[in-house]
Amino acid sequence: MSEEKVVSGLELWQWRNAAINGAKLADVSPMEVDWILQEVAGLNTLSLRLELFKDRSQIPLTMPLSKLNQLWQKRLQERLPVQYITGITPWRNFSLIVSPAVLIPRPETELLIDLAVEAVQGYRGAGVQGCRGENSKLSS
Repeated sequence: MSEEKVVSGLELWQWRNAAINGAKLADVSPMEVDWILQEVAGLNTLSLRLELFKDRSQIPLTMPLSKLNQLWQKRLQERLPVQYITGITPWRNFSLIVSPAVLIPRPETELLIDLAVEAVQGYRGAGVQGCRGENSKLSS
């Protein structure tokens, strides 16, 4: 029988508090706990900050709480990336599905794309045809 993917707000609140305490002890940012819960439980930042979810009778999760806890412990002990816990990572205007089988895009990658876009736009402004014409002269 598969494990339940629905928990009470109180159960999730207790898990969150324990996870935040564990994060502090392991020198991991406690903010990661809320980022995970936004993805896994669909909770928003305000609900997490004000703990509005605590009194809810049911909160659906994308995975059983026991699995979430197991992955969180791997995060603390083995530094498993948060993106592998949630299975998703934001990148530019997309949400990419990730797993340990793929590399997680780094923020620097976004900067490289921005630089490439600027460079292409700069060439258009300078007249790419002029460059092509020069190249064609060299090849003749």
